[in-house]
Amino acid sequence: MPVYFSYHVDPDLYYDIEGLAAPITVNIPVGITNNEAFDLYFRILIKNPPTAWSNTSKDLGAISAGASAFKVFDPTRDLPTLTDGEFDETLTLRIEAYKDSGYTDLYGYAELETTIHFFDSLDSAWTMVDRDTFDDGTKEGWSAEDGKTADPSETLTVYSSPSADDTHYISAPYGLINGGVSDRTSYKDFTIGAYSKARIVIHYWLKSGYRIAIKIGDKLVVPRAIGEIMPKGTWVRVAYSLPVNATTRVRIQVNEANVCWLDEIRVIAK
Repeated sequence: MPVYFSYHVDPDLYYDIEGLAAPITVNIPVGITNNEAFDLYFRILIKNPPTAWSNTSKDLGAISAGASAFKVFDPTRDLPTLTDGEFDETLTLRIEAYKDSGYTDLYGYAELETTIHFFDSLDSAWTMVDRDTFDDGTKEGWSAEDGKTADPSETLTVYSSPSADDTHYISAPYGLINGGVSDRTSYKDFTIGAYSKARIVIHYWLKSGYRIAIKIGDKLVVPRAIGEIMPKGTWVRVAYSLPVNATTRVRIQVNEANVCWLDEIRVIAK
């Protein structure tokens, strides 16, 4: 088969719908490598999409022979109805490769089944294990960790430690300004007790032209290449699962000082 899927974390997606209005946009980052000796044009789509979904196909453009690129697939969905604060939906994603810019000469395709875990992080069905708002002016346990990186491909200069700051925030009066890269990242350890499942929600605000990497335990959930193409100059929400009955270190790395702010970091479990 000339086209295949692989994934560096897991095929599931996690999406916190708290406070969002319909329709919601689900940003799905996809990394593509063209190992052929000729250029290919790629399309991604949801196979047999449920009626709640729209914008279910996107032409991603050409990727040159031997080159790699990250793209964002951004279908939209009606707000799902939650039961006990969550709703799981399984979709089949299909990537198609074409030899022509008109997307008529199909070269090959691959399909991946993925489950999207929709939830509301403030729903009473979840227990709030930790919530960092930084509104008391402290770092709420976040520190600068020397000698570690979230994404080892990032090699830049060491900058400042995190601190409460009033430039950008979701809940007044402070967010956490996050600076420091290369051999230093901002981090915090989160301990989850005897629950069946847990989630973490991270909100970040990043200046235009910069990038971010996020590592949860040993899983690089936002590599720098993805952090580079995600929206800038606005609040971005990232959600992922956390192990239960364990302590997990979360690392956040940016490529300059004073370009990223964090707020409303929530850890929930049930």
